Amino acid sequence: EQIVVCESGKFLSVNRSDFDVEFDKTTVKPGTFYLEKLCSGAYLGPVSWYALNFAAKDKLFSAKTNDAILKIPALTLIEMDKFLHNPYNKECILGKIACETATPEDVDMMYQILDAIAERSARYAAAILTACAIQTGKGKNASTPICMLCDGTTFFKTHMVKERVHGYLDSVLTNELGIYWKIVSCDNDITLGAAISGLID
Repeated sequence: EQIVVCESGKFLSVNRSDFDVEFDKTTVKPGTFYLEKLCSGAYLGPVSWYALNFAAKDKLFSAKTNDAILKIPALTLIEMDKFLHNPYNKECILGKIACETATPEDVDMMYQILDAIAERSARYAAAILTACAIQTGKGKNASTPICMLCDGTTFFKTHMVKERVHGYLDSVLTNELGIYWKIVSCDNDITLGAAISGLID
């Protein structure tokens, strides 16, 4: 009755954009872990950098903003998330561009591109959880929901990811399929899970 580890990050049958393909070529193991590279915190920043660069090369921003974006050497999830939480935060590189060179239209375009990447991460996370929930055959009663243990700062702190996952699970699992669930967190969950699995016959 317990799924310990799914390793769904290895799943390859997913839709990828041109910037996903280009980013994959720079990773330690290109051609692998497609799903993880689309939604994992370690990759969201670099993927966002490629997306913004593609947009700048296509001249989707004003000339000054195109130039400023193309000069950014790299982008981390922290920088991306700071911008999504506050687009005019001068403490992040994108916020500085927003304040100094970008038009309001540029800022909105940057925001929508990065928000779409965060949204995609939430959709994939929800899809993985939905598939696992359906597979258990449980959660048919509201009083005994499926317990989903989620961890990681990407899930809990990245802009609107957790909220969107909850929304998709509500819509698909509960409203459409009649499967009830709850998401919990736990300190040292991987260590504890490994210890419990070692005790199971």
